[in-house]
Amino acid sequence: MATLVKTVKNKAFKEGKATFKRYFEELERYGVEARAIRKFNNDDSKSSFYTVEITRLNLLRILENLTELRDNQATTQTEIDSVQVDNYFLEKSTEDLQREVTRLQNIVRSQTETLQQVQQLINKSLHKNRN
Repeated sequence: MATLVKTVKNKAFKEGKATFKRYFEELERYGVEARAIRKFNNDDSKSSFYTVEITRLNLLRILENLTELRDNQATTQTEIDSVQVDNYFLEKSTEDLQREVTRLQNIVRSQTETLQQVQQLINKSLHKNRN
């Protein structure tokens, strides 16, 4: 069980302790309008925790934002998955093209060697005919 230690209402936080003031300011920065912050101590230990009281409309707005964020996250994940699939096929195509380039280079190299041999034979033949 927890015991309520202190309640600080939003109207009075400016005169309150720095800790509560910081909590209200942090909540405001995220668009949460807190009515009050309550500090509780646990009966069975020395730990404590805080609760924040907000309006129903504020809670609904927060829940709508969370739903929108989840939807955006799902859309983003789908887009990431799609890009990863595209990247896989691009990498596969690149590998195939690299293999084809290597194959063609080998053919050109072989033909170049053959042409050089033919050229040498022609040169020998011409040299023999001159003598």
